[in-house]
Amino acid sequence: MRIVPVGITTPPEPLSRLVDAVEETCRLTHNTAEAIGSASAVAAIVSAGLNGADFESSLGLALAAAAEGETRGTPATAGSIRAEIEKALTLAQGRRGHDAAIALAAQIGTSVSALQSVPMAFAVVRLAAGDPWDAAMMSAVIGDDTDTIGAISCGMAGACAGMSKLPQDQWERVRSVNRLDLDPVVDGLLAIRRTRGAMP
Repeated sequence: MRIVPVGITTPPEPLSRLVDAVEETCRLTHNTAEAIGSASAVAAIVSAGLNGADFESSLGLALAAAAEGETRGTPATAGSIRAEIEKALTLAQGRRGHDAAIALAAQIGTSVSALQSVPMAFAVVRLAAGDPWDAAMMSAVIGDDTDTIGAISCGMAGACAGMSKLPQDQWERVRSVNRLDLDPVVDGLLAIRRTRGAMP
């Protein structure tokens, strides 16, 4: 859930450089194939989104990043994160809405395990048709590790859809209540990205 800034600061190509940056971020606390593969998939969506790609067109890159990421760190023992993301996306195909999210949560799982929370976040974005606010609302009702799933799904959807897709009154309320001054942070992250490759 903390990988979005890596996706912001690192262009999607070359993919190995993006996965290297993810691995470096994960190594201290989450040096496992599941964690690095999961985080690589999320970072790839965010990075591609900043280059103008939508969620659906970024999925091939995300799955490739997951496959490369899960070759890093302590080897996986519970399964392939790439396979779990693909399965979750298939289950979400052609479905929409909160009822579908609750039903899928029972199938995919919503625990703290990356093998559940990350695939569920991908499913949520597909169920929300890429809308970041809808993804936030869905994440809030599915139970268990909702903050992680919400952070991941909203990070991916927001990067692909852009700020204009957020309800501005709700965004202003979140900023005001939490006293958030994010503009300098965003500017700093984008400045790092420019040093690593071109911004569109």
